[in-house]
Amino acid sequence: MKSYFTNYKTAKLLPIAISCLLFSSMLNASGKKDNSKSYNAIMMCTLPQEMLKDSTLKAMDITYMNPETEGKDASLSFKKSLNTLKKEKHSSSLHKNIINLSSSWQKTKKSIDTKVSQESVNSIYDMVVSFDKSCLVIAEKLANKKYSMTKNKVARLNLYVQQLTTLYIIKAWDSIDEQSYKDGVEKIISSYEKNYELVKKDKKLTAKTKGRLEKINKAFTTFKFMTTSTSGRYMPVLAAKKASNINMLTKIILEGK
Repeated sequence: MKSYFTNYKTAKLLPIAISCLLFSSMLNASGKKDNSKSYNAIMMCTLPQEMLKDSTLKAMDITYMNPETEGKDASLSFKKSLNTLKKEKHSSSLHKNIINLSSSWQKTKKSIDTKVSQESVNSIYDMVVSFDKSCLVIAEKLANKKYSMTKNKVARLNLYVQQLTTLYIIKAWDSIDEQSYKDGVEKIISSYEKNYELVKKDKKLTAKTKGRLEKINKAFTTFKFMTTSTSGRYMPVLAAKKASNINMLTKIILEGK
């Protein structure tokens, strides 16, 4: 399998460190009559994917987007957000979920930090996807169905994008077989597209939000073409850049700016 790594001179993106205080402060907000705790928890759940993406890029000797620093920032942001959740009052069931997630995080983080190699990265990806699911259980329990769930769905779009990005980069490293890659890509794309259609049905979306969602979907459509291409040529830096841009647009939507 021929891999093609395109050397892009990318503009410096805003560092993930900016998100650190954003996640912890928004998760810590109390008394708000919306689902901000829930959709920001979903954004927290994307951080392990970002860490694995950055660790993989580093292991591939791709340093254009400073993956080592961004990975450390994502790890710190996740830790702060999780600690905020642990300090809050929750139902006994939700508290148990948070404690269990905290325990499993230690193993997951260690694998991301120290065990990424061409041979192991695919199994670590499966571990992180499983961790994502456990994390999403917490986000769902934080949700209040009385309030709009649209931003929750927007946050999930971002999670699917980050998962797809990591999977694509793993394939670029020739670390996953063709069928497993194809099945994984199809599943993520299907989840994204179903969720995007649900988001579009919200009649209360502002013109600004609609415009930003269209930008996200346009970037995703290009990325979809990249991930389903059978050319055997891969552009991991471009994929990482698009994922970062989508991540930033998602945060803007969630902040309501």
